[in-house]
Amino acid sequence: MIAADKLGHIKYTAGMALLLSLLIPPIWAAGITLFVWGFGKEIVYDKWMGRGTPERADFVADIVGTVIGVWGAICIKYLIQ
Repeated sequence: MIAADKLGHIKYTAGMALLLSLLIPPIWAAGITLFVWGFGKEIVYDKWMGRGTPERADFVADIVGTVIGVWGAICIKYLIQ
């Protein structure tokens, strides 16, 4: 069973990746943007600024969500063509 927090990370980043992938011309740009965002959130915001609890599992959940969202955008763009 996936923890609610991790599921939230997956849902949020999947939605963001899907939206950004459809709005930003190269699809991979959304993937890179969200990878940097997830890393920054866990390392800079949570760890360095002390505003949260940095967890490797959260970052992995962000990557999983990003992959799902970008894959969804690729499928949508393929179906539209």
